[in-house]
Amino acid sequence: MGIFLAKNHTPSDDSFSPDKIHSILAIRPDRLGDVILSTPVYASIKKSFPNIKLTVLVKRGQKEILLENPYIDRIVVFDPKNILKTLRVLCSENYDIAIVLNLVFSSTAAFFALLSRAPWKAGYDSPEGRKVFNLLVPKKAKLLHETQHNLDVLRFLQFPVIEESPKLFFEEKIKKEVESLIAEKVRFPDKPLVLVKPGTRVLKWGWKTDNFKETIKRLVDFEDAEIFIIQGPGEEELISSFTEPSNNHVTILPPLTIAQLAYLIQRSKLLVCNHTGIMHLASAAQTPALTIFKHGEIDRWGPICNRHIVLEERNGDNLSPQTVVENIRRLLSDSNNTAKTN
Repeated sequence: MGIFLAKNHTPSDDSFSPDKIHSILAIRPDRLGDVILSTPVYASIKKSFPNIKLTVLVKRGQKEILLENPYIDRIVVFDPKNILKTLRVLCSENYDIAIVLNLVFSSTAAFFALLSRAPWKAGYDSPEGRKVFNLLVPKKAKLLHETQHNLDVLRFLQFPVIEESPKLFFEEKIKKEVESLIAEKVRFPDKPLVLVKPGTRVLKWGWKTDNFKETIKRLVDFEDAEIFIIQGPGEEELISSFTEPSNNHVTILPPLTIAQLAYLIQRSKLLVCNHTGIMHLASAAQTPALTIFKHGEIDRWGPICNRHIVLEERNGDNLSPQTVVENIRRLLSDSNNTAKTN
């Protein structure tokens, strides 16, 4: 691929103007959180120029969360096992510009930008990017939230409308499925529904399972909330450890689709989780969240646009369940007070 990138022609950007664009390919072939935090870009493009045709390229697993997004005209799926299919779809369109949102150079995203055959290619400035992009977005000296890094690409391209909040949209079928699930599983309808996700993509990045268990036990013992434990792919063994007799007042939900999970979060009073992609679903749903960070940059990847508390445990095991419970109660209290004043 390095040879292919080196041969790419890099023309001048003097004649670029966003109001002359008819078709855009926005590229974000990354994990769930990255895709959720890119949704303000799609709204900004369409609100700036409603007649632009917007195509978004994402991994297969992220397609579902964008299906009902009214600002997207077409979704192209990147499947590493069937790249030729992706390329055939890209070649069937005529794009005026390909926009790569990654702050750090992504050879995968650049590869698709090149193969889109778009005359304009926009992405962040880097030694590698200069071989691909003819619209080079300068990097800010200060680290920003990822939503702002995404939107700075549009600001550089002079799109007039910038929407800053991530947002999700759901089909009625998903809503009915989740409402039915809640009605079936809920035991204490008068208590706030709190979702707890103890899993994380990398084990060492997660708060200890025993700490989650103790936190849940304290919430149940003091009747603070109705607890649903949620899980992601491959977390079955971890979640099975929560089926102890002491947790008989806790509901363990079966694996849900991303869209079902997102709407369940929207319907809940609070999400408790590690720093992982699901945290961004709460941001987009504007559901309060308590997030435990053991890695990563909070300023760039923390919750946004919702009430939230971020607790850090960077070295060792120094974050106690009691501290987490106290902050959960604080968020629930804030939520109740807000509901009373609305």
